[in-house]
Amino acid sequence: MKKQILVLLLIIITSSSYSQSNFEKGYFLNNADQKIECLIYNVDWKNNPTKFDYKIAEDAEVQTETVDKIKEFALDGGNKYLRAKIDIDRSSDDVKKMTAERNPVFTKEELFLKVIIEGEASLYYYRDGSLKRYFYQKNNSEIAQLVYKRYRKGVSEIASNTYFKQQLYTEFPCENISQKDIEYLKYELNDIEKVISKYNSCQNSTSTNYNKKIKKDLFNLAIRPGLNFNSLNLTSSASDQRNVDFGSQMDFRVGLELEYIIPYHNNKWSIILEPTYRAFNAENTYAVNNIIGGTLTSKIEYNSVELPIGIRHTFFLNQSSSIFLNAQHIINFDLDPTLVYSRADGTKVYELDVSSSNNFAFGAGFKFQDKYILELRYQTSRDILNDYAGFNSAYKNMSIIIGYNFF
Repeated sequence: MKKQILVLLLIIITSSSYSQSNFEKGYFLNNADQKIECLIYNVDWKNNPTKFDYKIAEDAEVQTETVDKIKEFALDGGNKYLRAKIDIDRSSDDVKKMTAERNPVFTKEELFLKVIIEGEASLYYYRDGSLKRYFYQKNNSEIAQLVYKRYRKGVSEIASNTYFKQQLYTEFPCENISQKDIEYLKYELNDIEKVISKYNSCQNSTSTNYNKKIKKDLFNLAIRPGLNFNSLNLTSSASDQRNVDFGSQMDFRVGLELEYIIPYHNNKWSIILEPTYRAFNAENTYAVNNIIGGTLTSKIEYNSVELPIGIRHTFFLNQSSSIFLNAQHIINFDLDPTLVYSRADGTKVYELDVSSSNNFAFGAGFKFQDKYILELRYQTSRDILNDYAGFNSAYKNMSIIIGYNFF
């Protein structure tokens, strides 16, 4: 089974180089106002880019354009970026770097701004690491920053300049936007986006919301039944008669996986959580010399709930199929497990308290039609006699998992 895992991992790693190239249909507008249809390398930028790679055709050479040469660029049905020479305040929110200056400190920069809403009132976004800034434009006027700045007030107090609220209330008057609506606004995309959208509706203005066009489901919920291949081996440094090999057994497993997709880098990374019920029940009878009856029976009833928490990296093959790799840390919750050594007449010789250590799991799988899942998973050895220094226990597991995504 280990060989199968390794083979599958090698296939996935190798095939990832042949997976979706991330060159997607789009266009850019150069300084001569020429619109060039092309294939743009979609990095799904977390930070606003300063350049991008493109190809004129699938088999053409990769070229690069920079912010000084391009007025705008966009992906079909996706992100759009507009070049603008704007005043931007880069004051830090880091308490250690924060100053006592209440007002923004503007510098003139030429940047690609991400277009959120385009219309009579337009909204733009800029991010560089922890720095986040929002900009607006009304009736094709100059683009201006919505001002929000945290600053030191006195020795230990942190205050905030929330002038962006006044800007929104003054610049975008609308009967559907009350002063109370503005009062509770946060300097966050969803809050500001709502105000700009309401204003465009008030003006009966046609607008395009690029943020809504590219929003994707960030959560997946899947049921994940399958088959477990388990084995358990115990060794004792105190007595050979406590050494037990419970052998291997197959049983059914069922889990429920919640996946949170990190909304950058083309949704390739996600955080996964999968509560799973696990059971291993076995016994072994063997001959011994110093026990009445001449035999010793070891019986294990091991039930637990596992909580694997980890990360997943996905390689997209096309719009509905992908392959993925998982790495998880498994937290174990034992459900009154028992380990008993008994004589031939059933009387107990030893009874040990089962207490499990945490362990790790690694998996590889295939998802198709965005619904159906097949995964092969390997767990590292788990010690179920964690409280006994004289015992070594090795509980091992491999699983074949099938799954179905509800959403």
